[in-house]
Amino acid sequence: MSTVSDAARAAIDEFRRREQRQPPRLPGADDHDGWRELQAFVEDAMTPRIEAALAAHDVDVEPADIADMPALRLRPRVARPRRLPLVFLHGGGYTSYSARSALPGTLALATALQREVLVPDYTLAPASRVAQTVPAVSGALRAIMAERGPFHLAGDSAGGGLAVAATLAMIRAGGPRPETVTVFSPWTDLAGNGDSHRDPDINDPLLRWDGMLDRCAAAYAGDDPSHPDASPVNADFSGGFPDTLVICGSREILLSDSQRLHQRLRGAGQRSQLQVFDGLYHAFPVVTPDIPEAAQTRQRMRNFIQHGA
Repeated sequence: MSTVSDAARAAIDEFRRREQRQPPRLPGADDHDGWRELQAFVEDAMTPRIEAALAAHDVDVEPADIADMPALRLRPRVARPRRLPLVFLHGGGYTSYSARSALPGTLALATALQREVLVPDYTLAPASRVAQTVPAVSGALRAIMAERGPFHLAGDSAGGGLAVAATLAMIRAGGPRPETVTVFSPWTDLAGNGDSHRDPDINDPLLRWDGMLDRCAAAYAGDDPSHPDASPVNADFSGGFPDTLVICGSREILLSDSQRLHQRLRGAGQRSQLQVFDGLYHAFPVVTPDIPEAAQTRQRMRNFIQHGA
């Protein structure tokens, strides 16, 4: 008997059909024009889903600016007063997607959490690489803290890895940090050393290493993908870290990225929770926010940010 919902099964079948079309290899690390073309394709392809999500959720969306970084501010028209905002860092392998194309997932979060969600548009690789991106994002988070006060932080995939790296940069700077961190399928090892990265038994319907993740890692991290800012699974967490919730699926090649991050946090004496959804795929709460399992993760996240680990 399947452990996933019918909606999730249908999504997996659709991912498989797309996989059979054998998409081309992604651009090379320094092919700026190629990455810009890919980003334009992603934004165009996401437009129907964005429009459907905007119609489905009673949320106001408006542009914002955070320390010279553009962003979108999502304000549910029915929101609980005095709830801290959520800052969400979108995924996309550091090379694609945006605050706009992340709207199907972030609108669902804003509705479920009944609180404001702020989504920064950090500059994508290779136009900005890890040495520029982590300081820029941690600076934007400090600016939010200075202007608005405490907030919760979340991210999916590359945005999850960036959320961890930026929080560590805030801690190193000796300033305040997010109240909690929630990451969906975080990409925390850009060197591809995790046991699940090339495991054929994982049978990932969305991601592959060769020609996909390796290209994104090179565009973002260059010749040093193991550096802790690029691969926070290698970072030192002994200086403290917010309570953390890690959610992923068992059917993704980045499974070990989530597991090892959780182990590193717990090994350093930090508070972390890990939930692996059996049979599910990469970043499913954001990629397919309408499936029942995604609703379960939003409820789990709501409880977590209200009560901690």
